Amino acid sequence: MTIQSLDLPEIPHPGTLIGIEVGSVTVSFVQVDFSGQILKAVYLFHKGRIRECFRSAEGQLDMSAVQGVAVCNAHCFQPGMPSYNPQVAVISATKRLCSQARSLLLVGAEKFMLVRFDEEGNFESERSNSSCAAGTGSFLDQQASRLNLSGTGELSAIALKNRQPIPDIASRCAVFAKTDLIHAQQRGYSIEAICDSLCKGLAINIVDTLFNQDIPPGPIFFAGGVSKNGAVVRHLEELLNQRFLMHEYAHCLGAAGACYLWLNEKQPFSLQPVASLANLLLPANTVKSYFYPPLEITISDYPDFSRAASGNFRPPGSSPAAEVQVEYFQALTAGSSLETYMGIDIGSTSTKAILTTTDNLPLAGFYAATSGNPVEAIRAVFEAIAHMTSGRKVSLSFLGVGTTGSGRKFIGKIIHADLVLDEITAHARAAFELNPATDTIIEIGGQDSKFTLMTDGRVTFSQMNAVCAAGTGSFLEEQARKLDCPLAAYTQLAPGVSSPLASDRCTVFMERDINHLLNQGYTVSEILA
Repeated sequence: MTIQSLDLPEIPHPGTLIGIEVGSVTVSFVQVDFSGQILKAVYLFHKGRIRECFRSAEGQLDMSAVQGVAVCNAHCFQPGMPSYNPQVAVISATKRLCSQARSLLLVGAEKFMLVRFDEEGNFESERSNSSCAAGTGSFLDQQASRLNLSGTGELSAIALKNRQPIPDIASRCAVFAKTDLIHAQQRGYSIEAICDSLCKGLAINIVDTLFNQDIPPGPIFFAGGVSKNGAVVRHLEELLNQRFLMHEYAHCLGAAGACYLWLNEKQPFSLQPVASLANLLLPANTVKSYFYPPLEITISDYPDFSRAASGNFRPPGSSPAAEVQVEYFQALTAGSSLETYMGIDIGSTSTKAILTTTDNLPLAGFYAATSGNPVEAIRAVFEAIAHMTSGRKVSLSFLGVGTTGSGRKFIGKIIHADLVLDEITAHARAAFELNPATDTIIEIGGQDSKFTLMTDGRVTFSQMNAVCAAGTGSFLEEQARKLDCPLAAYTQLAPGVSSPLASDRCTVFMERDINHLLNQGYTVSEILA
């Protein structure tokens, strides 16, 4: 790899410059001398605490030699600082660090793009991802967290060790991948194979988005935070049948490019020592703006889901995830013998069951997390039913058992169910039973959302979400997890609170907005709302 020398102005200062890029998930700092040589780079995940990252960087850089700072995007900095467009900055850094590159593949936390250069090295064209996080670094960040890994660095190292077949894991949506991870673990795939599958899925999404028309001229320079992931690099090179150009500072390209653009302006520089990087940031907002009014239920009445006759049951020797929530809808007389029907809904996130009388009155309900193992979930439900009957000295005679949900066929076959129904049919029958005048059902589950129209109890139209978790229960669950808020506390914190404008399309993009809002001083309750 050759290094292209920029025509930099002569500056009679022995000091250094610092380039800074604040991204959606990370903040990078690059310290260069006035010849453009990179002396030091600092790359931190800010998690919304940008000011703390700036203070941490001060301890890792030689602040005594700093004579100026240049930045990408000036939105969080004090006015008057040299600021440059991030895309222009990364192109400038590419010309400096990898002059022979004919194309630049940049993959960051939530954006990836392909830039082509002509034979003279000038910008020719650019393509980037849409409003979907498939193929971005944050997708892998979320999966690493779910696998209890320290980060994508550990995930990449584990993936590179894999020599076994890999499972199929949904790589189009971070939430749907969660269920596939659990299924893969239950089917016996190793952690190496699972991590390798995630990295390959990311690479496939990048190729499908950016290279679906043709392969750009090589050599290709691979940059951005994901360029540090060796497993993704391996899969991309295999899919494209090309070897990438790499650089040790490719993950800090924007910050380096800001310095090079400033140095290349050939204008007099107003240089002065910089004592503190944190002081370059705008002060935290004291006045917050809101987009939505406080959440209030005014049209309907919110039902009271609490019941005096309820409790939790955990099968002996099981994990806390196997705990079953039990609700009693009717008093069960000791010594009685009851004829009953049972309905079971095996969903991707939770498994539910209900016992009813021959008059269609509910007796008891049971709720357990599926946790990727529907067999263990239904076993826990059955043990809860056995515990209920033995504790209350009640005898049950089952006249019929039906299953529905994503695991309906699998579990239905195991337990010899009398009826196996799709969810839309089951929802329609239940809604009609509860209220024959029902003409519309809006059902929001863990990963599915369905809209159904009915006439006289018959389904006339139905629509469900595509391969995206926006508008599902898991979307809310993901945000609660990021904010260290128990899901059960969500409805206590969000109502009656005004809220700012944020993303509603993707859990990954929402992570960016959460970090941004936390940095602006918004409370957890306001963000939840």
